[in-house]
Amino acid sequence: MTNDEKLELMAEIDPEMLLMPGYEDALIGVVTRCAQVPIAIYDVEKIIECLIREGLSYEEAAEHLSYNMEGGWVGKYTPGFLRQFDDEAHWP
Repeated sequence: MTNDEKLELMAEIDPEMLLMPGYEDALIGVVTRCAQVPIAIYDVEKIIECLIREGLSYEEAAEHLSYNMEGGWVGKYTPGFLRQFDDEAHWP
C-alpha cells in the first residue's frame, strides 16, 4: 500500500484522526478500542529509521521518539506506538 493510499484510508476511517506528517513509512494501521475513537498506530522501529535518515543517531532517535512523540498527549486522537517483541527498539 502506498503512503497516499494509507492516508486516504485513514481519512475514510475517521477524518479527525491525527497523523504525523513525514512518518507515513512508519504508519502501519489503526487501533480500535471499545468506546474509544480509532487511532493511528506507528511502528517504533520504522519511526527510528525515519529519524536516522534525518541525521540522528539510533540513541538520539530513540530519545526523541520517547520524549517528543510517545510523551506528547494531544487529545483522544493521539497516535499509538507499537513495539514488537522481536524488534530491537528501546523498551521503556
